[in-house]
Amino acid sequence: MPKTHVDWFGFRAKDTPDVMAMALSEVVPDHIAISLSKRKTGWRSFESSFDVWLTDTRGNPETDCCRVGMAMTGGEAVKGWSMLSLSGEGCGWVTDWGRAMDVCTDQLPAFELKRVDLALDRFDGSHWHEVDAAWAAGEFCPPGGGKKPKAKPIDSRRPEDGRTYYVGSRESAKFYRGYEKGMQILGPQLVAAQQKDPEGFDLAAFLLRDEVRIDKSGDEPRLMTFQVSDWWRDEVEFKPVDSPLPLDIVEQRDQYFAGAYPYLAKVLPTVEAQPLITRRERMPQLELAAMLETIRRQYGNSLFTASAAYYGDIGAVWSKIVGKKHNKALVEAGVLLVDHD
Repeated sequence: MPKTHVDWFGFRAKDTPDVMAMALSEVVPDHIAISLSKRKTGWRSFESSFDVWLTDTRGNPETDCCRVGMAMTGGEAVKGWSMLSLSGEGCGWVTDWGRAMDVCTDQLPAFELKRVDLALDRFDGSHWHEVDAAWAAGEFCPPGGGKKPKAKPIDSRRPEDGRTYYVGSRESAKFYRGYEKGMQILGPQLVAAQQKDPEGFDLAAFLLRDEVRIDKSGDEPRLMTFQVSDWWRDEVEFKPVDSPLPLDIVEQRDQYFAGAYPYLAKVLPTVEAQPLITRRERMPQLELAAMLETIRRQYGNSLFTASAAYYGDIGAVWSKIVGKKHNKALVEAGVLLVDHD
């Protein structure tokens, strides 16, 4: 059983939102209906947008429902594309992600993933300081080295708010956020309880309440109790910024989650990490290739003549021209940390 779960599922296809929603209806429970309600305005370049709703057909359709996403379509600029996104709540109703991908790729023309969020829940206390230390140690740097991505730690110093840690940019191919999920849930309840009984409110007792959850950390899931305040969530947001998202990212979510950053590989040590290969992560190879091409253009003919003068002894020529220190820019680009063709 996967240790991570899908917390956002966004895709596009050259079909209508109704057809896209119908495809998803095949992978939710039989008593759950997916429907669309039109919004008053479009969204970005799309002329029309819709809220995505899930309704329990066994109950009252007015109350036994929830909004779980958004769809959009129409407009000359979008060239026939429609988009649909499911939030974390909507993703929780998908019964089989392997089948979901099969249905989407089989039934929806030109299906492409546009955003996939993968999340891991941990219940052994906040990992905010651990994430901060991992960032400082370079454990969020891309494969091949390079500069550390930007970190944005948020700590309001108020227990009802909880703490959050962002790494990277939401405009990039992957973006990390870790946060005290338990406090996100307890925060509004905590404020309400304080307001209801300011004198008798006991913060410690409130935070140490026990709940029941399913533990997926072992080979078999099991029920166990935990304190909501100890709930920490790691999330990685994947987008096709440099290249298309791989279609197996949903089914192989543990592997891609662990491969997103060295820190997350340590969090899931038993998982074989699968890095998301993007153009940015191939930059070390491109940097060195560009440098060698510059040398070839500027000095290639001279080196060819020198080689002939030394009767083809490349080693003799090399010993006379090679330096004794590394190129700082190439080293910082990570060219020594990756293989080159």
